Amino acid sequence: MGIILGILIGSYSFFRVKYALNDTKLTKNKQIMISSIIAILSFLFCLNIWSMAALLIFYLFISSLIADLILVIRKYVIKEKHLNFIPKIHKNGLLAIIIFASIIIGSVYG
Repeated sequence: MGIILGILIGSYSFFRVKYALNDTKLTKNKQIMISSIIAILSFLFCLNIWSMAALLIFYLFISSLIADLILVIRKYVIKEKHLNFIPKIHKNGLLAIIIFASIIIGSVYG
């Protein structure tokens, strides 16, 4: 089970980090290297599915998926001009981090 979760989260994190690094001045090789390191670390932490690190990475994965869903809804359903800040905060991962922090705070104080 941990291997399946690790492969899923590792591959998603590779493409998500690579997407976030597209606007930086890093070369393509450095972008792929950084994305690969983060994907491998995500995979390794998810092998022990009962660890705290795996749980936090899973929450971050879910938060990133929710952020992607918000971006798709904003792009194809809402199409409002006053919501132009959503793609900007999604690109650098800030929207996923805000959702992640909400999940963690809600689980601690809820």
